[in-house]
Amino acid sequence: MKRILMCLVMAAFALGLSGQVFAQEKAKKYTGQVVSVDASQITVKSKSKRSETFSIDEKTVLKRSKKPVQVSEITADDKVTVKYRVEAEKKTAISITVFKKKA
Repeated sequence: MKRILMCLVMAAFALGLSGQVFAQEKAKKYTGQVVSVDASQITVKSKSKRSETFSIDEKTVLKRSKKPVQVSEITADDKVTVKYRVEAEKKTAISITVFKKKA
């Protein structure tokens, strides 16, 4: 009886861990120039002229020169790197890093 109970507990634990591994898919990166940005999304065009749109939520970290910024401080033509995750075919920004503008 103890052996069966122990096997059930181990199986439940293993299934729980595998679910967490699938949920924590590795973040992807996309670098390019901002085409448009507002409080809820950002569209970025890569060097290959392909545009991607990413959702921005309350968890998205925004930085310029390692310092936090507001989404209102990001403008069209800024160069950015977006780290994002894909959930239900929706790309959500985890972080957006704005590069310094060249003088």
